[in-house]
Amino acid sequence: MRIVFPDEMKKIVKYCEESLGLNTISLMENAASSIKDCVVNIADKSNKILAICGGGNNGADGLAALRKLGNLGYSVKAILVGYKSNENVQLHRSILEKENVEIHKAIDCDLDYVLKDCDVILDCIFGIGFRGDIDKDTGYIIDCINRSGKKVVSVDIPSGVYGESGKISNYCVKADITVVLSDLKPGNVVYPGRECCGKLYLSDIGIPSFVKRMFAGNNEYLNEGFNISNIVRKREKDTHKGDYGRVCIIAGSRGMTGAAILCAESALRSGAGYVYMISPAGLVHIFESVLKEPVKIPVGDKDDVFFKEEHVEEVLQYVLPCDSVVIGPGLGIRETTKEFVRRLISKLKNENVKVILDADSINAFEGKCGELEGDNIVITPHYGEFRRLTGTSLGDRIKDAMYFNDKGITSVLKGASTITSHKNSFTVNGTGNPGMAVCGSGDVLCGIIAAFAARMSLYDAARYGVWVHGLSGDKAKELYGEEAMISGDLINMLPKILKIDR
Repeated sequence: MRIVFPDEMKKIVKYCEESLGLNTISLMENAASSIKDCVVNIADKSNKILAICGGGNNGADGLAALRKLGNLGYSVKAILVGYKSNENVQLHRSILEKENVEIHKAIDCDLDYVLKDCDVILDCIFGIGFRGDIDKDTGYIIDCINRSGKKVVSVDIPSGVYGESGKISNYCVKADITVVLSDLKPGNVVYPGRECCGKLYLSDIGIPSFVKRMFAGNNEYLNEGFNISNIVRKREKDTHKGDYGRVCIIAGSRGMTGAAILCAESALRSGAGYVYMISPAGLVHIFESVLKEPVKIPVGDKDDVFFKEEHVEEVLQYVLPCDSVVIGPGLGIRETTKEFVRRLISKLKNENVKVILDADSINAFEGKCGELEGDNIVITPHYGEFRRLTGTSLGDRIKDAMYFNDKGITSVLKGASTITSHKNSFTVNGTGNPGMAVCGSGDVLCGIIAAFAARMSLYDAARYGVWVHGLSGDKAKELYGEEAMISGDLINMLPKILKIDR
């Protein structure tokens, strides 16, 4: 599903008005119909509907929806917030007044009493262009909405959520449902705003697709409705394992071999034809005893239990013939290992092999992130690793995810709404759950991305890998719940997810 920024939406609406003759009132009527349909789906005819409306077009949408609900026989009322209102609010208010609909000003009514006398609240105070802090009077209204216990339907975005980023203000409506007009906005899908939106109800308000393509970027939201056939292709009969990718895993150190094992197993379960497990020679016996399918390649001396900078040339000869390589799971943070990582990356950047950096390989560039560059590199930091890597405090999640885009790097900024970015595009992931916040989960993700990268672009491999990883977590939740889930459960779900009908 397309993600559109508020500023892009303004350009789209302006073009519709000026070039197509599709004016704001027409679009508003369509929006009102969508809001009405949503309310009808959740409310009985006996339910009383209250719209709390601001002075902008978001408030006008709510008033227009009230008219349509009133026509269906619902009992409707409105509360107006603020001292100013635009011409669209004034128009729809005048129509409701002629219908003898009760309309109160927030400053003149007992809000708690009015809220008790309704069943569904339409939140239409602020729209997608909101940013900044909310004054105490409006904040009090939002607090009343949140503690009312009524069903809350927000129009386009909950009041208090920043449409452009998903950040939230000092007060914010917690909606049960958000009727998203035309297309998703970042605030609908990026946390913490996503948490305030409740269930998303996407509505078509009649804007032509070609207009959206003219002004909106190639930014997407992938949720459970995405089709796995976009990722998994039917295998031709006359093929061999070399046709499905050669993946190299450079991982492990004493006490942290499990991360490497999880990564290798997930790569195999994600369709890789070959998986090569490169490890310090002193650890190879562990991998030989646990991993059956991967080819084990020891480097260094038999007493080596972590990677050293002198291993670079030996490792390089095995990596270059591969399609993709994962560097990082369980490497450890010894200085000689960090130097090994930095030297290896300096030789691999812009080679044909696709490079996935995770965990300790990212930490190796702490204070040296300027050395990270290359169109063949994807990094997969969580927020702690991102902060250490860049030395910056966290702010706008989308901007953070695009921090390295001018270096050609594809970034996977992991979190509650993982964002994958490349050049001028990003994808927000809609699968996954808190049960995945467990050691080894990121190692599984890297294996999936590496297997996908062997047969598709790095950006697609990263964002589709994140989606499959999250869906694996959702399937595991169904079986085990969030509390008992472990990272190995994610691997066990991959065959069910990646299976397609023949």
